[in-house]
Amino acid sequence: MEDEIPKVLDYLEANPTIHNLGILLTFQTGLRSGELSALKPSDIIGNTIRIQRQEIRYKDESGKSIREVVDYAKTDAGIRDVIIDEDVLETIKKIRRLNPFGEFLFEKKGKRISGPSFYRHVKNMCNELNIEVKSMHKIRRTYGTMLIDGGVNDSVVKEQMGHADINTTRKHYYYSNKNQKTKEEQIKNARNKCIAR
Repeated sequence: MEDEIPKVLDYLEANPTIHNLGILLTFQTGLRSGELSALKPSDIIGNTIRIQRQEIRYKDESGKSIREVVDYAKTDAGIRDVIIDEDVLETIKKIRRLNPFGEFLFEKKGKRISGPSFYRHVKNMCNELNIEVKSMHKIRRTYGTMLIDGGVNDSVVKEQMGHADINTTRKHYYYSNKNQKTKEEQIKNARNKCIAR
């Protein structure tokens, strides 16, 4: 919700751990947790992040759950370049200071951080902030909503989100995160705009 976003962002910036910076990067880019955990420093190219791999999960012959990185994107939209700005580049610099030599952007003690690890940190953060527990996917939905509410062109929105069709974004990633007061103001402004002569 719009009231929670500043609280969460303040918390992430005040506590710049490798996990928190990954969560912040999701707020800034809308990356899926499996894309985030598969990022390499070489994927940062100028003012873009190339999404060309993901973390997948499967069970081996013994039934043990395995997580590994594969060199293909999740959806039919395929490999994409996510546009980033100076704020995102600053977040990436902070991440690189915490993990300067890792093969993957997100590593701790020489091991790649998996997608579920980010989910656990989001849950812990929400509990610490005394807000309803959210997920990495909800953060991604917040990013999609922010782009649409901000008037970003549909073709750019679908590219940023990694969707082949804008209807996927609108159907599954766009929702009202406004509080009651903001909703009332928006409705009043719309009504006044329509009846003004």
